[in-house]
Amino acid sequence: DAPSLFNSNDQNSPIMEPISYNSTLKEARDEFEKKYILNALKSTNWNISQASRILDMERTYLYRKIKAYNLDKNKD
Repeated sequence: DAPSLFNSNDQNSPIMEPISYNSTLKEARDEFEKKYILNALKSTNWNISQASRILDMERTYLYRKIKAYNLDKNKD
């Protein structure tokens, strides 16, 4: 079974936050996607192959998303 991506291990960083409408739909979608990907990466201890399977995306695309969102194993 894949780990639940909605149950963040970090209680200070919930994946779902209250809706505030202070951003555009695209910004909100991007922020959700970033947190969703980060949670998958953390749940697999940054195993890109395993995270890409959980997320059902190609590894190369996941690498592009990691770069686009400036995600870093050592700081996230």
